[in-house]
Amino acid sequence: MTTNMQSDFVSSGRSVSDLKAHLILTTKYRKDVFTASMLARLNKILEELLIKWECKLVEFNGEENHVHILFQYHPNVMLSKLVNNVKTVTSRRLRKEFSATF
Repeated sequence: MTTNMQSDFVSSGRSVSDLKAHLILTTKYRKDVFTASMLARLNKILEELLIKWECKLVEFNGEENHVHILFQYHPNVMLSKLVNNVKTVTSRRLRKEFSATF
């Protein structure tokens, strides 16, 4: 079976990269907070947010007390700033949209 691996690469100028990060975010004290509708909304929020950072959401999955995010990013992106922004934006939007749950 032959796959075209080149489609995963990010090229810019004279560089080609394929950097991916697996981020696991947990709720405070691992409390069961996330519902199916919250996880679906979180997936959409992450897709939109990562596009703004010129990144790509590869895979998203979650349970009641944690989420797994696999994303591809460019070498020019400061990973620490991206992760901080992901945590801030997703938390703020979920709290706003699902305020009755919290």
